[in-house]
Amino acid sequence: YCGSPYYRGEIITDLYYADLDGDWNRDGDGNFGEPEDSVDGYPDIASGRLPFEDEQEFEDYIDRVKVYEKEYPFENNLVFMGASVYSRTDGWGQRNCEIIVDSIPYKFRDLIKLYNPLADTVNHAWKGDEILNRYNAIAQLSSGSNIIAHFDHGDVWYTGTGIILGGSKVYSSDFQNMGINGVMLSVSCYSNAWDKESFGEGFLKFSGLGYLGNIKSGWTPQAIMERAFFEGIFKDSLYRLGDLWMKSLVGDIYFRYAFQLLGDPSLRVWWRRPDSLPFYSLPVNLKQGANSVGFVAEGEEKPASGEGFIYQPSSGVFYSTQIVNGEGKIVATIPDTGMVIVGIISPEYYPVIDTVEVERAGTIVYIGASADEKRFHITMKSIEREPVHIRECGIVGKSGIIKVDSFPAEILPGEVFSVSGNVPADAENISGNLSLKLTEVADSLVFPVFIPVKLPDIALHSIRIGEKGIVERIGIYNSGDTTSGSITYGFLWWKDGKKHALFRTHAPLLPGEGFVDDNPIMLPAEYDSIFFVLNREILPFSPEEPVDSVTDFEAVPGDSTCTIRFNTLVSNRYNLYIDGEIANHTPISEKIWEFTNIGYRPHVVVIRPVSPSFVEGLPIYIDTI
Repeated sequence: YCGSPYYRGEIITDLYYADLDGDWNRDGDGNFGEPEDSVDGYPDIASGRLPFEDEQEFEDYIDRVKVYEKEYPFENNLVFMGASVYSRTDGWGQRNCEIIVDSIPYKFRDLIKLYNPLADTVNHAWKGDEILNRYNAIAQLSSGSNIIAHFDHGDVWYTGTGIILGGSKVYSSDFQNMGINGVMLSVSCYSNAWDKESFGEGFLKFSGLGYLGNIKSGWTPQAIMERAFFEGIFKDSLYRLGDLWMKSLVGDIYFRYAFQLLGDPSLRVWWRRPDSLPFYSLPVNLKQGANSVGFVAEGEEKPASGEGFIYQPSSGVFYSTQIVNGEGKIVATIPDTGMVIVGIISPEYYPVIDTVEVERAGTIVYIGASADEKRFHITMKSIEREPVHIRECGIVGKSGIIKVDSFPAEILPGEVFSVSGNVPADAENISGNLSLKLTEVADSLVFPVFIPVKLPDIALHSIRIGEKGIVERIGIYNSGDTTSGSITYGFLWWKDGKKHALFRTHAPLLPGEGFVDDNPIMLPAEYDSIFFVLNREILPFSPEEPVDSVTDFEAVPGDSTCTIRFNTLVSNRYNLYIDGEIANHTPISEKIWEFTNIGYRPHVVVIRPVSPSFVEGLPIYIDTI
């Protein structure tokens, strides 16, 4: 149920699955999402819907995604379709498109503008490239377009091409004979009514990869949603479709209920014609157990950013690392032999993906390591069918050999065992190659190791547990005065005497810096005991809410101005929104802000931490001034 001035009544919304805060039925009356319920109306995760009725429609969509990711099959990059909405000269659609175009860096303006009327001959506020009509719209869509922004009237089965001017319509059935289109967004009425055979559903079934639009009535103030979508691309460097949908959910609560996503939210969205990485380096030799893996990605003019990853389907092990200044590194423990998938994903370039065979490392596999100020311990496992015997063991590092003074003489088949030694004085970590010499094997077994010993004050800030054992967020913060090393975190649990683990890594944190991992983790349904592991600390955990909140709030009105003052429990940077519009040009760290040219009436102010941040990027305070 939506209680907005724009719409009062029942509405189907997928925001229910994405907004995980509060209680959608707090008052218990069975009407979800009312003003009386405790819903903030902002998504916490990305949610998309694939409106397919049979297996063939799904397979056709997947085939289009594969072509899109590898070939960029479009003649047009950006297409803007705008029309006057209430009168011939109001230019609502054209003006909105012009605002978006002006926000795009000039060198990326590979675009075409279809307007109706074509130009503003009085005030010269807009001028299109072609008239927006059915013929031109279908011509552009038939030739293939990457991102299409539409602003005109619409209904369940069509979008308009200047309805108020007598223009014709583009119907959902028109896409049956078209090639691939990318992502389309429109604030027209009902065009995304996926509970019916809607325009957006036809777009996704026959041609497109993603559609953002209204399940009910559209409103001209929703122009801010289309602008936010493009701001997410060209200002915030977002490239996942779900992230862009989340970015676009601004303005009135009805707008956020109605504006929904059809398509895969994990789809990467090209923001320009991509290039191939001219130079890259992927791992070519991987062994069972621990591997130190490097990635290199070089663009045409500079090192490329992105993500390097390793995935082993047989074990479900997934590792990734951010590629910064063209380089990234993973220490990956791969439990099985066989195939792994390795690759590089960069926002500006086609993905590079290959497969590598994991070779058997020998009779011993590396599992993990830990250290305190005095001793280090390395855990390993025998994968041999017969007992083996250790003759010699040590770690060869840059500063010399670190002695391992405790290890078992005999290791039985399948046995998990530890080797240990003294931590050198003042060592912050132990890194090098662990060398094992066995009686039964001629060559030494070598394992790269990196064991943090003395770390800054890396602290678990919050863990949020959702329904069905899903970890929705993990917040980690460096409260020390030195930069940390790479951070390893995750869960360790025991079931029927067997240990299981799921770990992730994060780049080093500067003092006072934090991060939030909001990629969900599914915990096991059953376990005997479970712990959260942060570097070398093993911690019990329980659900808890984030503590970043406003401790006091003051609004001092003036002559067409209002000064906002607030304090928070922790230090961070913030964005302030007034009536759904961002008020500050850059994030603020001071807890004071002055709004100018503000009308004499009630205004809604929202304070949001800037993401990525250990304070989760959620609205932390909402008030009316």
